[in-house]
Amino acid sequence: MITKTFSASIQGIDAFLVEIEVKSTQSGENDIVSIVGLPDAAVRESRERVKSALLSCHYQHPYGYTVVNLAPADVKKEGAMFDLPIAIGMIGAVSDEYEHSALHKTMIVGELALDGTVRPGKGTLVVADLAKKQGFNRLLVPMENALEAGLVTGIDVIGISSLTDAIDFLSGEKTIAPTRTNPSNLISNDDDLLDFTDLKGQEIVRRGMEVAASTSVS
Repeated sequence: MITKTFSASIQGIDAFLVEIEVKSTQSGENDIVSIVGLPDAAVRESRERVKSALLSCHYQHPYGYTVVNLAPADVKKEGAMFDLPIAIGMIGAVSDEYEHSALHKTMIVGELALDGTVRPGKGTLVVADLAKKQGFNRLLVPMENALEAGLVTGIDVIGISSLTDAIDFLSGEKTIAPTRTNPSNLISNDDDLLDFTDLKGQEIVRRGMEVAASTSVS
């Protein structure tokens, strides 16, 4: 069975959609996981983080040969934020912990610690903007990034604390209310406003502020 999850990667100051396919033979003596689709070192290392997280959270790790395909295959994928969608894909490929229909119109990002907790990452605001533009209904992000991603309206931002949290949410065993952030609550007065000229060399920050500004008036 092939399980498909959707994620995103940062390229410059924007994000692009990444489709993650997971297929396991569930046969053979050796457990081999191959990640293809131009992954960088951090993405390749996700094999070890994901395996440890699965075992720590008492989920079945695929055995035999497992291939993880990151599409589009001709664009380099960077960072550790694919850990969570890869882990969810692996669980779905070898078990019935959740219905595959739960992944419909759902984008997922998040780095996993070895114990299965989800660590915060960068660029979740532009990822949320991409998810909305691509027609996704919800976005699973690290809990610590939920307020940032919640600036984008028109999509349910779900803060996730652990791999178990994510699976329980997808299976319907746990309800997590969407995070919605009012931009006005993040600025106390006009004196706090920052001119873009103060952000020399901070292109991703500038892009995030542009997304937040456009979202607040949409």
